[in-house]
Amino acid sequence: MGFLTALIEVILPVVAAWKPPWVILSAGFDGHRRDPITDLGLSSADYADISLVLTDLVPPGRRLLFLEGGYDLEALSPVSYTHLTLPTIYPV
Repeated sequence: MGFLTALIEVILPVVAAWKPPWVILSAGFDGHRRDPITDLGLSSADYADISLVLTDLVPPGRRLLFLEGGYDLEALSPVSYTHLTLPTIYPV
């Protein structure tokens, strides 16, 4: 089972049933496929998908995002950009 599949099929139903009033997302990018510390193999697109799934649990104005973690400097720039420009996290 992949990371996103596990999130959607196992974790998300439990969290959705709880009906959180806020989503506080601490995005550590050390799971990126280029990161030398872990072996999760996530891409920038994977992080975007994960963020979209989690932030859809609550309405705009109830989402708080932190950027932290990640040890491959070449991966941090594009994954951070992708993450910060997601329209559902920061609606115009």
